[in-house]
Amino acid sequence: TSKAGSVSITFDTDLPPYGQATSVAAFPYDQYRSEASERWPQKTKATAAYRCRFFRSDWGAVAGELFVIDVPGERYADLPMANRSFSQWSDWLLDKVFVTKDNSSQTEEYRNLVDSGQPLDADSVLTAYKKTLVRFYQTFRPFVTPSTFLLDEKSDFRGTKVRDGDIAGALCGLSKETEFAPLPASVRTAAPELYASFEKAYEDYRMHLVMPMRTALKSVNQVLVLVDVTSLLAGNTAMKNGYRLLLDELLDVLSPGVSTWGWWVNNVKSVLTGGHFDGSGIEKLAIVATKADKVLGQDLEAGKLRTLLMSMVENICNRHRHRAPGLAVNYFAVSAAKSAHSVSQEKTKKMGVREGEKMKSVYETSALPDQWPGSWEEGQYCFPDVEPCFPDDEQQAPDHIAMHEIMGFIFGIS
Repeated sequence: TSKAGSVSITFDTDLPPYGQATSVAAFPYDQYRSEASERWPQKTKATAAYRCRFFRSDWGAVAGELFVIDVPGERYADLPMANRSFSQWSDWLLDKVFVTKDNSSQTEEYRNLVDSGQPLDADSVLTAYKKTLVRFYQTFRPFVTPSTFLLDEKSDFRGTKVRDGDIAGALCGLSKETEFAPLPASVRTAAPELYASFEKAYEDYRMHLVMPMRTALKSVNQVLVLVDVTSLLAGNTAMKNGYRLLLDELLDVLSPGVSTWGWWVNNVKSVLTGGHFDGSGIEKLAIVATKADKVLGQDLEAGKLRTLLMSMVENICNRHRHRAPGLAVNYFAVSAAKSAHSVSQEKTKKMGVREGEKMKSVYETSALPDQWPGSWEEGQYCFPDVEPCFPDDEQQAPDHIAMHEIMGFIFGIS
């Protein structure tokens, strides 16, 4: 039982996934909880769902259900496909993403090839595009799409090999026979068979992998978007610009909020069901800065992490708030497990078990800037990774930072 104010929430039982997630694997909570006793669990490699039943003290005997969908981060790079045809997706990448100052050097070889006017064949185009995706991954650009290049359908993660420049076996599609890459409109005339082949492979990929993910995400009522501000600072300016663009794309695809008519319908149904109807459409959007324990204590107390988060995404979220009066948006700085701790009298140091080590140690960490710098490069900021600190008693949750605030927002408990 966890409490917030005068309302208590009591867990009842786990339930199997349902609805759009029926064919999705159940989230392996027990496995992850066991792994977290010593090391962080392996990264999410497949879409998973968790569902449980609970009771609230202010609901009487009526039970509620919590349904969570977890999607591998690599898949979000594909979401711009959801609202675009092959030609529109190609134009978006070639004319908006690839030509920017952040990405022009990584994409120059590919752009020169497809714009050369020379005869093109699938093998040369795909090889050049895969080299572009390697450069993106090596320099922290988030536009590695199709995402099967890093994470195939069988949940085989190839990131380590890609980081080393190994593209052998890497796919730009669902299979070796159905690979594709963005092409300019000029290729439709110059190489119509190549264009048609890539277009069909794109549509197969979109319908098989992207649209089911979009449908599952749009089926929820509340969305939590995790933003690792410390990793963006440890990366570079282009990484932050890229992730902001993808967040903008994500929210456009999900269209959070409810129309005025939908808002009234949901409220009427809520009254008729005693407040237990969860409505239709995305009603709450939580933007969450994660890994808050890696930040210096004084910076966290001063609200710098949340300030950086808001200055990065607030304008995007406000656009959706204006479109939909029923959308609630909030911003949080949290750590699911407080594994790094500030050191008294040492304003620039933290203590924790550094990644790969077994004993706690004291180490230097960077101070957060008051605002996002105009530009920065990899290595300018450093927030060392630390191993998790979970209690052996599985009934106890780990020490955390502000997770109760997110739960209060989700469950409507002040």
